[in-house]
Amino acid sequence: MRIQRPVLSPAAARRLAAVGVLVATAVAVPLTVATTSSRPATPAVAGPAPTASAAAYLGATDIAYLQLMIPMDVGAVRLAALAQDPALAAVVADHPAELARMRALLRAAGLPDGDLHDGHELPGLFSERQIDEVAALSPPARDARVADLLREHLTQGERVSASAAEVAEDPAVRALAVELGAARTSELARLKPGLGSG
Repeated sequence: MRIQRPVLSPAAARRLAAVGVLVATAVAVPLTVATTSSRPATPAVAGPAPTASAAAYLGATDIAYLQLMIPMDVGAVRLAALAQDPALAAVVADHPAELARMRALLRAAGLPDGDLHDGHELPGLFSERQIDEVAALSPPARDARVADLLREHLTQGERVSASAAEVAEDPAVRALAVELGAARTSELARLKPGLGSG
């Protein structure tokens, strides 16, 4: 007897592909809490007020996205601070505000807001070793390397955010992913070829 295989609709296929992109990036190394959804808990640390939906529920995809984007942003800010060209730091000037919002979402769900990827080297996510290597370069070479790494960071952030915008379970996280995806597109446009080479 011949078994008829189910055919995915175009929308379902796109959703499945988006899940694959996010999971392949965010779960390349194990996360402590991304395998389960979260339920509300009293935040242990005071911070910016989260939205009502964030306090009610965060799914595994929401958690994986936030726990990946936070260390990505932290590393990018640290790298940009090493550059002599102020235009490089200006490209990621909005990252600190993004970090406050993402950390507040995790805290509202009773989850740690620290760097669970410490020591890992993933696309757009920089380890202490990589940052130290950039800091050791002479100023002209350092700025050029910072520009290259920021471009990698922004490109990966745009890609991961596009995936999260399709598959995030919590409306607040989904809206944030849409916003950050658009921000990365804009920041990439500002990171023009040659920036940091002068």
